[in-house]
Amino acid sequence: MDQNNKFPKEPAPETGHFKKHKKEEEFFLKESEEKIKKLKEKLKTEQEKKAPEPKKEPESSSLSLMLEPILLLALVLALTRILLWVKAGIIAEYSDLIIAGLWLYSPILLVWIRKIESSDLALEKINFWKSLKWFFITGLLILPIFYLFTGIGALKILGYKFNLQAPDNLLNLVFTQLLIVALPEEWFFRGYVQARFNQALGKEKILFRASIGWGWILSAGLFALAHFFIWLKPESLLVFFPALVFGWLREKTDSLLAPILFHFSANLTFIIFQLSIYK
Repeated sequence: MDQNNKFPKEPAPETGHFKKHKKEEEFFLKESEEKIKKLKEKLKTEQEKKAPEPKKEPESSSLSLMLEPILLLALVLALTRILLWVKAGIIAEYSDLIIAGLWLYSPILLVWIRKIESSDLALEKINFWKSLKWFFITGLLILPIFYLFTGIGALKILGYKFNLQAPDNLLNLVFTQLLIVALPEEWFFRGYVQARFNQALGKEKILFRASIGWGWILSAGLFALAHFFIWLKPESLLVFFPALVFGWLREKTDSLLAPILFHFSANLTFIIFQLSIYK
């Protein structure tokens, strides 16, 4: 056997020409892969454009969005008046709870039927600390000024006298004003009505860094008209102005907590004020 064939021969060293050819080949392959990748992406984009878009359910018109809360309000007001006319029996005994339930649960039924998003109703977040902050700021700015001028008018102009009086059953009054009055009314008008008007008309204005729209004013107007219809007293229309504060707090905090607390505080302090003035 030839001694030279005992071991495999080592590969011949690559020449400069061979190395250059190999690099050109690698560059060509890499460039081709990038072109193919771009071509695939382009084809995918064109296919997505040509693909039929999923059918969207037709959105409710602005008119229907506005009519819905108005019609519900008319129905609830009619039922409220009927319940207030009943003077005897179990219905009369529990009329306050029944009326509160109407204002609280009637919008919930429509929200469930129409599948309205909780974020549109200011229900997605409580925003506890933000709500508390703006409740206290607004309360400290507005309530003292209101009672200053109201007190001057009552004492100096109308001739009333003042002697601070606490309600006989303060705990019952707190419960009633918070859970029977403020909560249902704020949910109905600021949570539901104002939300539907916002959806229909948008919020294009900024007031003290809160986005507002016509829904803010219209919901306050309906709030005042509802109070007039229930109590049939012209002065009931004045609740339009605190309703603007409730609506602004709703938009500022994106929550119903602040308007509920302010509504409750305004009612409670006004009742105490009324009890404390006399002739």
